[in-house]
Amino acid sequence: MVDSRGETYTTLSKRAREGDPDAEHELLLRAFADSRRAVGRIVGDLDGADDVLQDAMLLLLLRLRSGGLSDPEATTQFVYGVARRLHANVRRKELRRRNAQSRQTPATSVDPAPSALTALLVRERKHLIRVALARMHPERDRLILYRLYVLDHDRARIRRDFGLSMSAFDRVLSRARARFRRLFDDR
Repeated sequence: MVDSRGETYTTLSKRAREGDPDAEHELLLRAFADSRRAVGRIVGDLDGADDVLQDAMLLLLLRLRSGGLSDPEATTQFVYGVARRLHANVRRKELRRRNAQSRQTPATSVDPAPSALTALLVRERKHLIRVALARMHPERDRLILYRLYVLDHDRARIRRDFGLSMSAFDRVLSRARARFRRLFDDR
């Protein structure tokens, strides 16, 4: 193929191998322009083709600097083949990524409702907690635990109602939890 100045790919390739940067530049521009439409058909759009061709041009430049092409007149075919393989690699990566994501996402949805066994165990545990609370002495420990954990009252409110300082409330609560744990474990 001949450019506007009458130079073929062979002439440009020879000049580029001799170290002429203008020849390298001209050869890359011509190869890019000659390959763009064909690569655009593979990729599906010209913007995507430009991205793939940029990588293909880098490989062409490296090939030119390391000894050239065996048939410089086939430069367009070389670029097209490289671009086709680069695009195929990108597609494979995307496919692998999508497959990896689909494997991480469960295929079936999990029923958020608890199973019958779970519901039974929860009811049994609540019953055991109520029994342990009913057996607790002194009465103050039972009331503090009941109001704090069952009724979800504020600590400051409970402390105020029982007339306890913050440190005294923490000690009473700690001891009440320990007593409750012993009663619950003894069942």
